[in-house]
Amino acid sequence: MPAEEIVQMKKVSKAFPGIQALKEVTFSCYQGEIHALVGENGAGKSTMIKILGGVFPPDKGEIVVKGRLCHFKSPSDAQRLGIGVVHQEFSLVPYISVAENLFLGMEKRYSKRRFWFHAANLCRRAEEVLSSLGLEIDPRALVCELGPAQQKWVEIAKALLRKPEVLILDEPTAPFSNQEVSHLFHLLRELKREGTTVVYISHRLDELPQIADRVTVLKDGEKVGTYAINEITEDELILRMTGRKLGELFPPKRKRTRRNKILEIRNLCLDDILRDINLDLYEGEILGIGGLKGHGQDILLRTIFGVYPLNRGEIRVYGKKAQIRSPRDACRLGIALVTDRKEVEGLCMVLPIRHNMALPTLHQRQVLGFIQMKKETRDLHSMANALAIHAPSLGQRVRQLSGGNKQKVVIGKWLLTDPRIILAIDPTAGIDVATKQQLYHLFRRLADEGNKSIILVSSEMKELLGLCDRIVVMREGGIVAEFGSDEATEENILRAAIGVRR
Repeated sequence: MPAEEIVQMKKVSKAFPGIQALKEVTFSCYQGEIHALVGENGAGKSTMIKILGGVFPPDKGEIVVKGRLCHFKSPSDAQRLGIGVVHQEFSLVPYISVAENLFLGMEKRYSKRRFWFHAANLCRRAEEVLSSLGLEIDPRALVCELGPAQQKWVEIAKALLRKPEVLILDEPTAPFSNQEVSHLFHLLRELKREGTTVVYISHRLDELPQIADRVTVLKDGEKVGTYAINEITEDELILRMTGRKLGELFPPKRKRTRRNKILEIRNLCLDDILRDINLDLYEGEILGIGGLKGHGQDILLRTIFGVYPLNRGEIRVYGKKAQIRSPRDACRLGIALVTDRKEVEGLCMVLPIRHNMALPTLHQRQVLGFIQMKKETRDLHSMANALAIHAPSLGQRVRQLSGGNKQKVVIGKWLLTDPRIILAIDPTAGIDVATKQQLYHLFRRLADEGNKSIILVSSEMKELLGLCDRIVVMREGGIVAEFGSDEATEENILRAAIGVRR
């Protein structure tokens, strides 16, 4: 292990209103190492890297980069010292092109004259950058037209374009397929060989032995310890992160006979994306949809929710034909969508928890246009307690919450509508293992005791196998296989997903 410490944080503390995010945290990483940073949601990981990236100044403590004491006033200061950050939150400009996003702030290098940059030169250079990383992304495409995985690749490419000596990645693999994860790991190993230091934050603990040299654990804003990755097991990491053993990650499934059909989909088609989808959902069932990413799973759920208008086909709810032309129509039918893009589609980040959670049910607490504030406060407190949302008050702005608490706010706002059908797209992406366990048990209770029906799209195979009563597999926009709980295996699902017969 190289002896030179390229970055050091010495007794760094940071507080926000009502929250002590970091308490005298000391952290260092060596040149040319991949250093993992783990902890529960709210442990202080994102705050720590935002301080390193110049987003927040520390309240106390010192930051030393390459032996030099630094005081960052902005992210530009950190970039000038060779620190590049890819944050968990979406940070691109959605309505300009990929090329313009990549070179945002660097236009002068590609200017034809003082106030004009050469667009063709910009696109050509962007194409070279993307190609060098093995990415097939059109540099002329608007960022808003890309999927979550492609957007994350653009953010990574933008950070690498500036040739950082320290690259910080916060939950980079949350939207990635297994193949994309392997590709990212290959790139990180190449960077490591070239001497670049990588600080890698992930809740997917099974990834760490594949890529990391050391791991630092945070808990409640304090450093628990730093360990060589080959000297600590996943169970030991969880114990240090949570202070307890988790036990069974997934709740037991009940043996059940099929009940009434709550949702029927017949011959549903959408452009060239979905083709002849036929699907049934039963009361109290958790139905999983598996397959390789990009084969129409999330588009199907958004179509059911009314985001996309179907070209052909029929949707029935409790046996009655449903006209779902918009999400408003879906909500009236008792359908809710927990999206994988919570910061963009699920929440209004500048508003507090109260307003985000209350918004879908506002009409239920209005009399002559006036809101019944006592009833609203009582309902919101009850839901926040039931979901164990960690925040000093309902007035806390959502953007200041951890990823897991943000997702709980999304789930809470829909549970207040008392939905009959819950559509969930990767609901545990970017969430720590303890919060995942909470959500798995919540979904099981909603199905078994609340008689809710849930359709779960997940990129994590163990999530589908551990939680779902039945699994269908999609490939190229169609359903190609269905497995009951007893016959669903990783091999069977993967074979169906890639079109390989026994």
